[in-house]
Amino acid sequence: SQKITVLDTIQPVLVCADTLKVNVDSGLCTASGLTLSVPTITDNCTVVDTSNNELGTYSLGITEVSWTAEDNSGNTNTCIQIVEVTDNIAPSITCPSDTTYYVSSAECTVSGVAIGNATTSDNCGVDTVYHDGLTTYPLGETTVMWTVEDDNGLSNNCSQKITVLDTIQPVLVCA
Repeated sequence: SQKITVLDTIQPVLVCADTLKVNVDSGLCTASGLTLSVPTITDNCTVVDTSNNELGTYSLGITEVSWTAEDNSGNTNTCIQIVEVTDNIAPSITCPSDTTYYVSSAECTVSGVAIGNATTSDNCGVDTVYHDGLTTYPLGETTVMWTVEDDNGLSNNCSQKITVLDTIQPVLVCA
């Protein structure tokens, strides 16, 4: 008698889906509840198990999800699917209140104006806050533009009005 043993040494072939691009969840800096696409799997025999290291919550940026397929002979192979989470939520900004100043008797401008501070927030983090305010404000109304930028390059702005009034009566010297 002769014994002939046939072994399968051919790994399954996996083709992972293209990069899954998603935005962060509302108010968060993460994404959850994602549905990953199962890879296309072929094998010369039968695939018995497919698994992955899928996360429940994905952080901002790129995460690699590793898919593994095993056939009925114990041969395995893997492929990587990329999950890319992007921040699409601009930061919020609230400007200080509009303010009115009055010139002093010596000048027709106002300097040393304390325009206040803007209030900001962001789901992933505020990077910078700045404004285009002046050192010296002339008579009339000047608009100060405030800008906030978040850690991911998104921005938002608001405006504040600084009004300078002259309420000093002219001085007359009669002859």
